[in-house]
Amino acid sequence: MKLFRLIVLFAVFSLCATHAGAYNIRQISSRDGLSNSAVYMLFQDKERFLWIGTYDGLNKYDGADLQIYKPDLKDEGSLSGNVIRGIVESKDDYLWIMTKGGLNKYSKSKDKVEAYFHDFQEDCSIACDGQGDFFILTQTGLLFFYDFNAQEFMEITIPDFKPTSSWINLKIDQNDIVWITNNGVVRKYKINRTDTVTPQLEWVGFFDHEQAITHIFQDQDMLILIDSKGDLFIVNTHEKIFIKNIMPIIIEYGDINSIVLDNKDIVIGSRTSGVVKLNHKKAYEIERIAINCGVFSLLKDDVQDILWIGTDGQGVFAYTQDGFVFKGINLDELPLNTQRPIRAIFVDHLGQLWLGTKGNGIIKIQDYQNNHEYNWQNVEHLSTEEGLSNNAVFTFEMSRRNNVLWIGSSGPNLNYYSYEKNKIYTLKTKKSVAFIEVHSILETSDTVLWVSSMSSLFKVKTHKIGNSIEATSVQEYNFDVVNKDVFNKIYAIQQENDSIMWLAMRGNGAIRFNNINGSYRLITFDKNGIAPMNDILSIHIDSYQNIWLGSSYGISNLKELENRKFQKLNYNENDGLLNNTIHGILEGDNGKLWLSSNTGIVLFDPKKKTFRNFNQKSGLKVIEFSDNAYFKNEEDSTYFFGGIDGIVWVKQEDRESNKFIPPIYFTKLRIQNEETNINNYLIDKKNKRYLRLKHNQNFFTVSFSVNDFIPDNNRNFAYKLEDFNDVWINTNSGQAQFTKLPPGRYVLRVKYGDELVEGSQTASLNIEILPPWFLSIYAKVFYSILIISITVLIYLYLNKKYEKKRIMLAQEFEQKHKEEMYENKLRFFTNVTHEFCTPLTLIHTPSERILSYEGSDSYIKKYAQTIRSNTERLNNLIQEIIDFRRMETGNKICKIERCNVNEICSKITEAFADMAEENNIDFSLNIGDVVMWNSDYNCLSTILNNLVSNAFKYTPRNGTIEINVSIQEDQLVLEVYNSGKGIREEDIPHVFNRYAVLDNVKQNSIKGLSSRNGLGLAICKSMVELLQGKIEIESQVDKYAKFIVMLPEHELSLVKTIHLDKNASGLSDDNADIGGYVVDNKVEKESLHGLENRQTVLIIDDNEEILWMLKEILSEEYNIITARDGSEGLEQLTKNLPDLVITDIMMDNVDGISMTKQIKTNPYTMHVPLIIISAKSAIDDKIEGIESGADAYISKPFSIEYLKTVARKLIEKHRKLREYYKSVASSFDYVNGQLLPKEDRDFIQAVIQSIEQNICDEEFSPEDLAEELCVSLRSLYRRFKDLDLLPPKEFIKKQRIEYSAKLLVSTKLTVQEIMYNAGFTTRSHFYKEFTKFYNMSPKEYREQENSVF
Repeated sequence: MKLFRLIVLFAVFSLCATHAGAYNIRQISSRDGLSNSAVYMLFQDKERFLWIGTYDGLNKYDGADLQIYKPDLKDEGSLSGNVIRGIVESKDDYLWIMTKGGLNKYSKSKDKVEAYFHDFQEDCSIACDGQGDFFILTQTGLLFFYDFNAQEFMEITIPDFKPTSSWINLKIDQNDIVWITNNGVVRKYKINRTDTVTPQLEWVGFFDHEQAITHIFQDQDMLILIDSKGDLFIVNTHEKIFIKNIMPIIIEYGDINSIVLDNKDIVIGSRTSGVVKLNHKKAYEIERIAINCGVFSLLKDDVQDILWIGTDGQGVFAYTQDGFVFKGINLDELPLNTQRPIRAIFVDHLGQLWLGTKGNGIIKIQDYQNNHEYNWQNVEHLSTEEGLSNNAVFTFEMSRRNNVLWIGSSGPNLNYYSYEKNKIYTLKTKKSVAFIEVHSILETSDTVLWVSSMSSLFKVKTHKIGNSIEATSVQEYNFDVVNKDVFNKIYAIQQENDSIMWLAMRGNGAIRFNNINGSYRLITFDKNGIAPMNDILSIHIDSYQNIWLGSSYGISNLKELENRKFQKLNYNENDGLLNNTIHGILEGDNGKLWLSSNTGIVLFDPKKKTFRNFNQKSGLKVIEFSDNAYFKNEEDSTYFFGGIDGIVWVKQEDRESNKFIPPIYFTKLRIQNEETNINNYLIDKKNKRYLRLKHNQNFFTVSFSVNDFIPDNNRNFAYKLEDFNDVWINTNSGQAQFTKLPPGRYVLRVKYGDELVEGSQTASLNIEILPPWFLSIYAKVFYSILIISITVLIYLYLNKKYEKKRIMLAQEFEQKHKEEMYENKLRFFTNVTHEFCTPLTLIHTPSERILSYEGSDSYIKKYAQTIRSNTERLNNLIQEIIDFRRMETGNKICKIERCNVNEICSKITEAFADMAEENNIDFSLNIGDVVMWNSDYNCLSTILNNLVSNAFKYTPRNGTIEINVSIQEDQLVLEVYNSGKGIREEDIPHVFNRYAVLDNVKQNSIKGLSSRNGLGLAICKSMVELLQGKIEIESQVDKYAKFIVMLPEHELSLVKTIHLDKNASGLSDDNADIGGYVVDNKVEKESLHGLENRQTVLIIDDNEEILWMLKEILSEEYNIITARDGSEGLEQLTKNLPDLVITDIMMDNVDGISMTKQIKTNPYTMHVPLIIISAKSAIDDKIEGIESGADAYISKPFSIEYLKTVARKLIEKHRKLREYYKSVASSFDYVNGQLLPKEDRDFIQAVIQSIEQNICDEEFSPEDLAEELCVSLRSLYRRFKDLDLLPPKEFIKKQRIEYSAKLLVSTKLTVQEIMYNAGFTTRSHFYKEFTKFYNMSPKEYREQENSVF
C-alpha cells in the first residue's frame, strides 16, 4: 500500500512538473580556472565577492577572475585544509572557514589566515549573530563564542540541553534567536549580553511542530524547515507558513542538500539529482532546471538576481532570468553522423527550424524550443537523395504566394520545398542556367525572384503551373568590379525600396543597384579605409533607413549626403566590438542591432554607440559563427545565429533590465612588478584613507574590480589620476599603471559600466607618494635653517673678508707705491747705464787706438791700459745692472756651454788679490782638479764675483775669506765663507731683497767697494734661480757668514752663442764667430791700401763724437759719408748709394730701426749691407734689429777690430754676389748635386708634372710621356740619358713609389686604395717595388713615419 502511494505521488509529480521558463545558465568549472569542480560551499561576503569552497581549495570570484587559496607549507597564512565545509563572515572583516583540517580565521584586509583552531572538526556547525560575533557548535553539544579582544574561544552553557548522538545543527536568525536542532527537536534561545562580556543564552522554548524536523536551512531573514512527512515550511519572525509537501521531490531526487528563496520562488537542490524550483505564481508548481548532476550548495544573489548552484563535479552554475534568453543546439546533440557548419537558417509557420549546412544538406527540427532530446522522431535530414541539387545549402527564402521555401545552394540548380507535397523540387528554366554558389535569394513580388550566383545577379520571373514552378525568363546582371576572383561573391541582398536594392560582395564593397533600369553604383572603402572593409559579408537596412555593412573589419554605417556621396562610419575592435568579422546583422525591436562574429554575439546600440558582448560565459553554446547563417523570426522576435558547431537563438523577455552598477573595489597592488597586499599600504589620515608609497615605489600598478556577475556587461573601466592628468583612460584589464610618479598627493578615480560618462558611479583612492628624505618637510625645514645660518655666516665672512681685503688693499697700495718708487729708481739706473755706453765707447776706443799705435811709449801705454781696464770694469758693472733688469722683466736667457770653473775662480781670485793684501785678509781658493760644468758662463762668473765682493765688504781687517768648490750629488757647490759680524737669523730673509739694498746705498760704500755691490746679492739670487739652483746662508752672529750655492748641470745649447755677448760688447777676445763671419785681427791692412777704388761707407749717428771717432777709424780703408739722423741718412743713401751703412738706433726724426726697414724694403737699396751700433745690448733689442733687416748688430762699447772685420766681410760678400749675377753661372740651377741650365730644369719639371697628372693611369708608359711632351720616344730616352736620369720607365715607377709613400703618411687610405691611386694593379708587384725602394713594406713605412710625428 505504501509503495502504491509512492508510485501515485511520483506519477502526479511527473505530470505536474514543467520546465522552468526564460532563463540563462552558464557554467564555471575547472576549465575556467576553478580549483576543483566539486563545489561543496558557496558564500557571498558583504562586498559581494563570491567564495566558492571546493574539495580542493577555496576560490574567490568577482565575475571575471578567480583567486585560489590552498594549504601551502611555504605560506604561513594559507589554509589548514583543502576541503572546504563552511564559511561565515564576522565583524572586523574576518571569514571563518571550516575545512577538513580544522577552523581557520581569515583576515580579508591582510589576505591571510591569522589563526588556526584544529580542535574544531569539520562536522561542527558555525554561525554569526547580528552583531558579527562568531559562534560554533560541536557535535557533542558544546557551544563556543569567540572573544575578539582576548582572541580566544569562550564556552557558553546551553540551558536544559542534553544532546544525543544524532545530528546537531546551529542557526541564528536576525533577532539573535539561536536555533539548535537535535534529534528532530528544535530549541530556541535568546542571546543575552547584559551581564558579562561573554554572552549568555536564555531559554525561549521549543519550536512548535508536531513532526520531527529533518532539515533546517537559513536564507536571509527566513528559516526553511522540512519535517519527516516532507512538509516544507517557511518561518519568519511572526509566523510559520506551510508551502508544499515535497515528498515526491525527495523520492525522485533523493536527499535534499540545500534550499534557498529565489524572490518568492523556492529552489531545492538535491545531493544526487539536480535542482527544482517551486514557482509561487503557479501555486508552487514544480519546474525543472536543467542541471543533471548532484547539488551541494545553493546561493541567491538578490542584487543581480542570480541563483548560484554548486554541483558535484560540474563546478558552479549561474542561473539568471534576464531580459535576453539564450538557447541553442549543438550539432553533436543531433542524431547525425556527419557534422558540418550551419550556413542558412529559417523558421517556418509550422514552428519547424530549417538549418542549411555546408556539405550535409538540410536539417529540419520539429518543436525545437521544447525538445531537450533530439532523435529521428523530431529531426529530419534532407540531402541530394531527397532532391537537393547540392548538399552545400547557403540560403532560404519563403515565397509569399506559392507556399514554397526557396533553397539556394552550390548548384547548379535552384531548389524549392513544397509544403503541399512536402517535397523538394528543382526550378525549371527554358534555357540552361547555372545557379552556382547561391548565397542570397530575395523575392520582391509574387513572380519576381532575385538570385545571387557567384558575382552575378539573376532576375528570375516565375510562374506556377499545377504543382510545379517554372522560370518564364532569366535575366543576368554582371558588374564591373576590381577584384574578379572566384571567391568574391555576392553574399547578401537587401531591398531599400521598390527600385533600389543593395548587394554585399566579398572583396569589392557594396553595390547600390537600380532594379528598374539595371544601373548600379559601386561603394568601396579604398580611399578612407583598408582592404578588409571591402570584404562585405552581410548587409542590413534598419527601420530608420540606415544602411549597415558587416565586413571583415567591423560594422560600417553609410549615410547618403546631399551631393550623393556617402558618409562612412566604421566601428571595430578599437571601439569595443568583440570581434572584427561580422557575419550577420539583425535588428531588434528597440532599434539595437544583433551582430554575429567569430567570437560571440554583440548587441550594438547605434544611438549610444555602445556594445554588449555575449560569449560562452553568457551561456552561448556556440561562439564561432558562419556567413549567411542569421535569421529573425518576426512572430516572436527570436534571433537565430548559426555557427561551425551548432545554432543559438536569442529571445527578448518582458523583464526590466537590471540597472545595478556594482561598487568598485581596489583589490591589489603591484610595486616594481612584485605583487603585494594593498591594505598593507593604506593609512588613515585626517578622516581620509591614503595609499602611501615611498619615493622609490613610484612604479606601481593598482588593480580594481567590481563584483559584476552578469557576463554580458562589458567590464569597461575608466580611470584618471587627478592632480596629475585629468584625462579619462579606458581599460578592460582592471588595472591602472603608473611609472615614475613624482612625490605628491593624488586622487585615483575609477568608474565602471557600459556608458563611461560623467556622473556615473565612481570610486576614489587617495594616493600619497612620499618624497625622499632629503625632500621631506623636515628636510626642508632643516634646509631653511641651514640656508639662513649659511647666509648669516656668509655675511659675517664677507664682512670680515671685506675688512681684511680693505686692510690688504691699503697695505698693497702702500707696498705698490714703495715698489713703484724702487722700480723708478732701478729704471733710472738702467737708463743711465745705457747712456754710459756712448761715453765709454769714446773712452775705450781711443785707448785701444793708443795701445795699438806703434809710436806710443811705455809710459803712455801703461796709463792707456789703466784707462781701458777701468773702462771694461765699468762696462761690466753696467751690464750687471742691465742683466738684473732683464731678469726682473723675464728677458734674461741662459746660454749653456761647457765652462771651466777653475778658470773662472782663478780670474776672480786674482781680481781681489790686491784688496785682500791691502786689508790683510787671509783669502784662499779650495778647488780640486779641473772642474768642467755645463752652465751659463756669465751667470756663473757674476754669482761668484758678487758673493766674493759681498764677503770682502763685511770681513774686518785680519779676517778670513774662503772659496770652496766641489761637486756633490750631481750638483756644483760653491761656498763663500767670511769671518766677521755674521747675519742675524731674522735678517736672513731680507738679505736678497733688492729694495732693502737700495735703501742702504750709503752704508754699503765702504772699503773701496762701490754701492752697486749691495745690489749684487739680489742679482746673485736671481741668477741662481734662473739656473734652477738654490742659495742658502749659514751664519753665527759675530763669528762668520757662509753663502752656499748649489747648481744643477744643464744640457748644452744647440748653438754656441756664449761669445756673442762678449763680442757684442767688444771687450773680450779678439777672434769670434759671429753671424757666419770669422774675425781675424791679423788681416794685413796693407792689402786694402792697394785698391785703386775705395768703397763708400755711410755713418749715421746723432752724437758728433761718435761720428768723428768712426770716421777716424774707418777713413783709412773707406770713403766716409756722415749723417746726423735717419732722415738725413736716407737722403745721403739716395744720392750716393754707399757700399755699407753704419747706423745708431736712438736718433731724432727717424730712428735707426725705422730707417733700416725703409732701406731693406726699397728694391733699389735693399742690397746695401747695414750694421747697427747701439747702446741697447739686450737680446730682444738685437733680435728687433736683425728682423728689421740689419746684417749685423754691435753693442756699445765695441772692439774696433771687430767692427772693421764685420764691415770688411759684408762688403766682400756684397761684391761676390754682384759678380755672380753678372756671370754665366747665374743662368744655371743647382739640382741633385749638379748645375743645370734653366731649360733642363723646366724639362724635368714638365716630366714630373705630366707623370703626376697621370699617376692613377696604370697604363701610362714612356710612349704616353713622350706624346705628352711632344717629343719622339727616342729623343725622350736620349734627353734622360744626357741629364743623367733614370730611364723613363724606371723614372715613372720611382714617381709612383714616392707618391705612394706620400699618401701613406698624409692620408688614412688603406694600402690597397693607395696602390690603385698610384697606378699599380697587383698587390705583389706594388709590395716588391716599394720594398726595393725603401727597404721596408708599405705598412712598416707608415708606422715608422707616424711614430716620428
